[in-house]
Amino acid sequence: MKKILVTLMLISQFLVISACGNGADTGKGGSYQILAVSESGDFWSLDSNEEPESYEQDKLIVTINKKTEPDETPGNGQSNYYDEGTKIYSVKGAEGLAIAIEPSGEKSILRREDN
Repeated sequence: MKKILVTLMLISQFLVISACGNGADTGKGGSYQILAVSESGDFWSLDSNEEPESYEQDKLIVTINKKTEPDETPGNGQSNYYDEGTKIYSVKGAEGLAIAIEPSGEKSILRREDN
């Protein structure tokens, strides 16, 4: 009986320790949110509710110089969604919005994230 009790206690401790490790930080710090990061460090995320045709591009904010993995948080001039060469412009008369123009010509609207 004592062996069974000790075995059950060891199994329960193992389960508790295993459950605590499931949320451990892997150090990647990634995000599956679609992001682009300007040279100034501002984060821009895709706003799928906005139609790009409704807006006019203004000044160039950044040209994406590296596409990172989808689960990786991008650094300055990088995106975890947009290809290298995608240009991101401010939008005339719309503070906090930007327009991304991919090398293929496809456009999308981005919204600046509050850090």
